[in-house]
Amino acid sequence: RHALGQYRSAGVTAAYSFSLKESPELLLRVRYALERSIQATVRQHPGLCFGVSDEKSAGIPLFKQLHHIDREDVLEIIPFRDATSMSDESGDSTADTILSQVLGDRHGAIWPSNKPAWRVVVLEHLRDQNGPNTNQAVLARLDIAFLAHHAIADGLSGLSFHESLMENLPDISASASPPTWPIAVSETLEAPAPVEERVACLSCTCALCDAPPSCHEPVWAGAAVPPGPTARFESMVRVVTIPADRLSGVLGRCKRSNITLTGLLHALICASLRRRIAEDHRGFRAVTPFSVRRHTQASAGDMVNHISYLTSYVPRAQLNEMDQCAHGSAAEERAIVELAQSFG
Repeated sequence: RHALGQYRSAGVTAAYSFSLKESPELLLRVRYALERSIQATVRQHPGLCFGVSDEKSAGIPLFKQLHHIDREDVLEIIPFRDATSMSDESGDSTADTILSQVLGDRHGAIWPSNKPAWRVVVLEHLRDQNGPNTNQAVLARLDIAFLAHHAIADGLSGLSFHESLMENLPDISASASPPTWPIAVSETLEAPAPVEERVACLSCTCALCDAPPSCHEPVWAGAAVPPGPTARFESMVRVVTIPADRLSGVLGRCKRSNITLTGLLHALICASLRRRIAEDHRGFRAVTPFSVRRHTQASAGDMVNHISYLTSYVPRAQLNEMDQCAHGSAAEERAIVELAQSFG
């Protein structure tokens, strides 16, 4: 998947607000403090000291430990006013629209060989300072996106990165000078352990695993897969904000219906696609990821990619049942919940 350009990013984004006394040096001090925190986080998580090598073993790319990590390879800072030229089709340039486009663009990028397999993208939200005779912009909010090659990190790794980033953040008021780059890593580190090395996934002889495949259709009916991507990959990211009070209600409904939030999101996506795709189709295939860390003995704080997934096929007949329900009705809601339950 890496060689074919199909292995992209896992990403976790967090928004941070500040209530600090404004000063002309505040923006620089925040940047310096953030850089120091990133350096400390790298030393805390050895997996961040690896990239993907251009060397292969049996056709599989290998990890490569990096002994020097440069700032420009792992940190990108975008002032909001520099990004205002980006807008959606309606011309909006709101914070979420800008963040969505930045994330979509970065998710579409290929990870270069022999470089760090992760990056922090910081979107600075600046506002004009009120007051006479001043045009100074002050920092209102930071959107910090941790993006990593999926071979070294999963979603829980992204959460762990943000936790470490805040734990290691130094006193901003004392960060008056930039830290020294690059980060030097002299010791030999252990490469991130892939999930197949931690779980004996090929030795199971139970009836389910030994059963013949239930799907007899060809997996790929197109032309031969080229050795590399021939068209630009575009990730259609959209940030959706759910208020805390409404999210509590959604989580409560998930618990009562014995479904997961991920399953509910997938069911809602299937319902939305069914209404919006005009051409005829036989159904949708949904891939639901889940963590296997309890089986690999990896902690929630480890920087690894220990996930698996369930693939479910939603036939056209089941989607047509949703079409017969009025949009927003209780009947449609029940149909969506039933579909979410089928995702496990």
